[in-house]
This record gives sequence, structure tokens and C-alpha cells, in this order.
Amino acid sequence: MNLKKYSVALLLIVFAISAFAATTGKISGRVVDAVSGEPLAGANVIVNGTALGAATDTEGYYTILNVPPASYSVTATYVGYARLEQEEVIVKIDLNTKLDFNMTVEAYKGQEVVVTAKRPVVRTDISGSQTNISSDEIQEMPVTSVSEAISLQAGVSGLEIRGGAADEVLYMVDGMPTNDQRSNTPYTSIPMASVQEVQLQVGGFSAEYDNARSGVVSVVTRKGDKNRYSGTVDIQYTPLQAKNFGGSLNDPDGYWHRAFLDEDICWTGSNNGVWDLYTKRQYRAFEGGYNAMSQELMADSDPTNNLTPAQLKKIYEYEHKRRVSHNDPDYIVDMGFGGPVPGGSKLGNLRFFASYRGLQTAYIIPLSRETYDDDAFRMNLTADLTPKTTLTLSGNWGKTQAVSTTG
Repeated sequence: MNLKKYSVALLLIVFAISAFAATTGKISGRVVDAVSGEPLAGANVIVNGTALGAATDTEGYYTILNVPPASYSVTATYVGYARLEQEEVIVKIDLNTKLDFNMTVEAYKGQEVVVTAKRPVVRTDISGSQTNISSDEIQEMPVTSVSEAISLQAGVSGLEIRGGAADEVLYMVDGMPTNDQRSNTPYTSIPMASVQEVQLQVGGFSAEYDNARSGVVSVVTRKGDKNRYSGTVDIQYTPLQAKNFGGSLNDPDGYWHRAFLDEDICWTGSNNGVWDLYTKRQYRAFEGGYNAMSQELMADSDPTNNLTPAQLKKIYEYEHKRRVSHNDPDYIVDMGFGGPVPGGSKLGNLRFFASYRGLQTAYIIPLSRETYDDDAFRMNLTADLTPKTTLTLSGNWGKTQAVSTTG
């Protein structure tokens, strides 16, 4: 029994570590003496507020792996040298943040130096085109979904990247692909409240991203804070209103129906000479009218569909008598809440982050459904197995109700 339990735990850990490849970044660099340039072996580099850190080797180099994307302050300490802290260190998904420390000899006890990290103009550790979008940047965009945020980037239209179709894009959430196994169409519904960072790769992506041709989208979601609770709610509501210009779509004198209901032309067709050229351009064409339709049905070998022109007109009126206005508003509800689980301090500082997104959009005219509805719920549970090992269990539930537009 114990062997089975430990085996399951080991598999979970391995799975969690393997998912880091596309959900975290790293910090690396060198710690040297600011005057002589000599490497400082054994210096400690710590990511403040986390259990992440590393010690430099004999050449002064260090590497900190599996750093979640965010902005950090990083501190380097070495005996006899002033403590050096660098702020606004930005870590991106799947990228290396180069951070060097030039340390000075401590002039007086407790001396500390704080500087702002420099951001490189050109990334030298990537071969393709990558764009990283943080949650703060997304909040400043006029968007309501991750797909809309991606579509604002160069070379992207909707989910069509570099001219490729949506099914040529690999879409991942926390390192797990969400593409449909049959059509390869990505499932993109995810609460905006849960988004930590989005990475878009439009070329040059490595072999670890299988089944991707035109691009890769990687979304990293929020994890709960072990010390405090936080939440966000965003509601957008559009009152009931018409979604078409002009008059009612079922107006007998409107574009769609006049040629089929106007007694002057419906029997013999819109080209019978009653309408002038300008009028014909304003409405749907109905060549031959109901008389031609009736003759065609009478001439075939099926006696069950023999209908007179008057009967054909009655059928059209019956089929188009339905209500074409709707009674439903449009809305988007996006919310998230997270923090420590009560009593979770005994379970590795167990914390959670739960998020929900609900969308309703009324169709222009009611069909078999009156609205397009999309609901998505996501939950992350995170615990510290060791000071340097974190396990996250993620769950996602989604439901889309719509009317198919394909035959």
C-alpha cells in the first residue's frame, strides 16, 4: 500500500515538473567584485518573497530555475560585501532573465545597495518571434478574452497566425494543450481573472511543441497567495437592443422578403419588368416567381410535391412568420478569488485560486437557440512539498451552447 501511495506521489511530482517547461522562466547571471571583476564563489542569490535561490559556482555563475512569470526583486549577499538588491526583475515564460551583480566591499556594517534591473532591448536567448503579455498589460487593453488580446499582436487575426488556420495553433494552459483531439481546434475559454501571463510564439518554436504549425499560445494562470486573500470581479452588461440597422428583419417590404410577397412580381419573378433597375438592386432576386417554381415541381417524377403557385406562397409566409426579435441582453461576468485554504498551513501552505467566466451573446435573430452561451470555471490548488518543490493541481470545466453554422 505504501509503495503504491509513494508511486502515485512520484508520478504527480514528475508530471508537475515536466509541465514547467512551458510555464516558468529562469534567472541566471554572474556575481563579481565591482572593482577587480573577480568572481565571487559561494555568493547567495535569492528571489525575495520566495524559496527560490542559488549559490554561485567557482566562476561566479548561478542559475535559478522554475521561476513563475512575474516581477521580482532579487538579492545577492556575500560575506564582507554590501548586500545588493535589484528591483523590477521581469521573468517571462520559457525565457532566461540575465541578471549580473557587481558587488562592492561593505563600507559599514549592514550596508545595502538597491538598484533597478535593466531590461534588454534584444533577447539573445530566443531564435524565433515571441511576445509576452503580462496580466497588467492585458488589463490596459480593450479586450475581454485571451483570444482578443492575442489578436492585437502583429501577424495575428483572431487565432489565425501568419495566415494559418486556428487548427494550426497549439494552445496551452499551464503547459497542457487544450486543442480538440479530433479537429485540433483550440478551446480558448478561460477566465481573464486567472491569467498571469500569455506568451505568443509565431515562428522558430522548439521541438517540444508538437502539433503546432503556425504558432504557439501559452497561458500561465494565477496561483493562490499563501498569506492573504485577493479577488477581482469584472461585469460588462449590454441592455436588450436591436442588432441590425434599419427596420425589422421580417418586414414584408424589407430586403429579404419583398420579392417573395409583393403581388406585382412574386408570381412571375423580379425580372418581369414591373421593377426598374434601381429597385431590383435593392432587394433579393426571385427569378421566375412562384409560377416557375410550381411548373418545375409539376414536371418532375414525384407527385407528392406538386404545389400550385398560391400554395407555394402560403408555405413561404408560414415559414417566415416567426418572431425575429430577441428578449435577451448581452453580458460578460469574469471573477476570481484565491488565498490560503483554512488549516492549510499543515498541508504545505495549501492555497487556492478559483475563477469563473460567463458569457451570453444574443443572436441577431432567434434560431433554435436565442443566445450563444459560454461558461468556464478554473481551480488551482498549490502546496509546498519542500522549501524548493511546489505541487499544483489544476482543474478546468467549460461548457459552450451555440447554434452550428455548418451544414
